[in-house]
Amino acid sequence: MRDVMRILDAAGNRAREGLRVMEDVARFVLDDESLCARLKDVRHELRAAMALIPGGVSALQAHRDAAGDVGTGVSTNAEMSRAGVRDVTLAASRRVTESLRSLEEWSKVVEGSDPSLSPWERPGEGSSSTASSQSQASEMRDAWKPLPDGRASDRESSGPHPSSLRDAAFSQGEKGLGAPPPRPSPAGRGREESASSLFEALRYRVYDVERDLVLALGAGRASFEGWSLCVLITESLCIHHDWLTVAKSALEGGADCLQLREKELDGRELLARAWALVELAREFDADVIVNDRADVALLSGAAGVHLGQSDLSITDVRRLVGDELLIGVSASNMDQALQARRDGADYCGVGAMFETSTKRKDEIATPTLLRDYLGVTPPLPPALAIGGINERNLDQLVDIANSAPFGIAVTSCVCGAADPKAVCGALVAAIKADRETVHHG
Repeated sequence: MRDVMRILDAAGNRAREGLRVMEDVARFVLDDESLCARLKDVRHELRAAMALIPGGVSALQAHRDAAGDVGTGVSTNAEMSRAGVRDVTLAASRRVTESLRSLEEWSKVVEGSDPSLSPWERPGEGSSSTASSQSQASEMRDAWKPLPDGRASDRESSGPHPSSLRDAAFSQGEKGLGAPPPRPSPAGRGREESASSLFEALRYRVYDVERDLVLALGAGRASFEGWSLCVLITESLCIHHDWLTVAKSALEGGADCLQLREKELDGRELLARAWALVELAREFDADVIVNDRADVALLSGAAGVHLGQSDLSITDVRRLVGDELLIGVSASNMDQALQARRDGADYCGVGAMFETSTKRKDEIATPTLLRDYLGVTPPLPPALAIGGINERNLDQLVDIANSAPFGIAVTSCVCGAADPKAVCGALVAAIKADRETVHHG
């Protein structure tokens, strides 16, 4: 049994460490209070589940032998490097779920070593307690009763949250949870009484938290820094040149992103234009974003898709595209911006900054939104200020940004220009001048 206890102790330590890493991501990278609270609950529930292993946490620690663990010196190249936040998060979450599986399986061995005892009657624990602690233990057990498919219920109740019940039970001390609830006969005793069933339930909970945490990080959150100049290509606004000529001129002028924005085109024509833009952009090492249509973005090889507030949600699109596309979303106020970060947006179109022919007047956010957006800590996804921006008012955004990096997205001032290349060149020069001032300042 010594070997099994060593395994349980090591698996518990790995799970706890991984959960702390995940919680740090939710807390310091995403600034997501809800995810942070969920992970903290899981950590506390893990501690309580460990206390239900026959013999308790003290027995596990008594079997600990870190110096004699042959696995401490074994490592792989993959363990020694992380590409960024996303890699750290995935490694930590896998560490947790694998450890929980190990805890679940090996705790069954310990539980089966003395079938006459309920896990609530661990060897060496006292028998005195109050009726309150008996009730808490019973409620804690019931709150984690598995569903028919083996997953734990996470239902709301009018009573205390299961985590608070576990904490209360655990606070009785590792010397005892108090008197156990009445013990049914062995034949009638359910798995909801065992530590192994709690580890199983926790594993399923971590799967869900892992999903939400990774989705919130987005596809390029760890490395994507945004663009300087994105030009939205809309044929109806191209007065002096055809749309493809405008796109090429914009790239020649220094635009590093093109967005295909054609709400009225049928799918086949939209895909054909997306293909043309992607092929053109490759020559300039630039990206293409497709407005609204994730399917067209995927088929054309575009870098991403841009969503409005009434389009499919970021979460739904992420289910479709995974990490294949960057996902951007329009944000006309700070509530939408903060939600975009929680949902895992890779960038935000922030605005409208000024009055524009493509936005209704009541949707003008003014440059103060950009100031507020750039002032959030930790930072929100890279910003593309949008709406009525041109060579004459760009300096207002530069001033209000107060040296914080941002990009701009423009439409009419380039599509409607006689010389789109020159307009883009002037915009890019202004943005680069500001960044160089910041860098050398």
